[in-house]
Amino acid sequence: MKSSKGRAALCWILAVLSIPVGIVLTSVLYALIPGENTALRLYLFNIPSEIFCFALPAFFILAARPERLARFRATKRGLSVNTVGYTALLAVSATIVVSMIAAIWGEVLNSSFQYTEPAQPRIVPQNAAEWALALLSTALVPALAEEMCFRGMLQGLLTRRLPRAGIWITALVFAAVHLQWSALPALFVLGLALGYANKRHGFWAGVLLHGLYNAAVLVLSSREIGITLPIVLVCTIAFIFAWRGLMQEEEPHHEADGAGL
Repeated sequence: MKSSKGRAALCWILAVLSIPVGIVLTSVLYALIPGENTALRLYLFNIPSEIFCFALPAFFILAARPERLARFRATKRGLSVNTVGYTALLAVSATIVVSMIAAIWGEVLNSSFQYTEPAQPRIVPQNAAEWALALLSTALVPALAEEMCFRGMLQGLLTRRLPRAGIWITALVFAAVHLQWSALPALFVLGLALGYANKRHGFWAGVLLHGLYNAAVLVLSSREIGITLPIVLVCTIAFIFAWRGLMQEEEPHHEADGAGL
C-alpha cells in the first residue's frame, strides 16, 4: 500500500514539474538560435514544448496507477487497411471543412465583437531538411503528444465516469488549450473527430488522423491554394463519406474499449 502511494505521489510530482522544465528548455533553445532563423526557432521550440507540456505529464498521470496505464496500453491496437484509408481521406478533407468553420466563426466574432485574431507568422519550409523538421515538429510530435494527453489520458478518465459527455468535454478542452479563439468551434469539431476515432478504433487511429491533418494543413498553407466553392463541396462530401466509413468499419473488440481509464 505504501509503495503504491509513493509511486502515485512521485508520478504526480514529475507530472507537475515536467511543465516548467519544458518551458525553461524551450526558452533556452529559442534564445540560443539566431533571430533570423525564424523557421528553425519555431520548429525546435515546438518539439520540447509538446513533449514536456503534454506527453510527459499525461504519461506520469497514467503511470500513477498501474491499472490505468494497462488500460491505456490496451487501446494501442493495430489498424485495418480500410481504417487507414478512411482516416487519411478524413484528415485531408477536414482541412477544408475545419477552415470553413473557422472562417465563418471569425466573421461572426469580427462583426459582433470587433475581435480579430492576431496574424500568425507564415513559415514555409525551403528545403528537404526544413520539410523533415517541419513535419516532425508540427505533425508527428504533436499528434503523439496531444493524443496521449487528451485522448489517451483525459478522455479515458472522463469517459469512465461520463461515457457520453467525456468525449465532448475533452474536445472542448483540446480546443481551448490551443488559445485560438477565432478557431475554437473548428478545433472543437476536430477534437470530436479525434475523440470518436479513438473510441472506435483505438489510440493509433487518433494519432494517424491528427498527424495527417496537421501535415495536410502544413502542405496546403505552404502552397497558398485558393479555396473555391467546388473544393468546399467536394471536401465536405468526402468528409461525410470518410466519417461514415470510419464509424461503420468493424474493429476487433477489446474489453478496454470505451471503458476509460
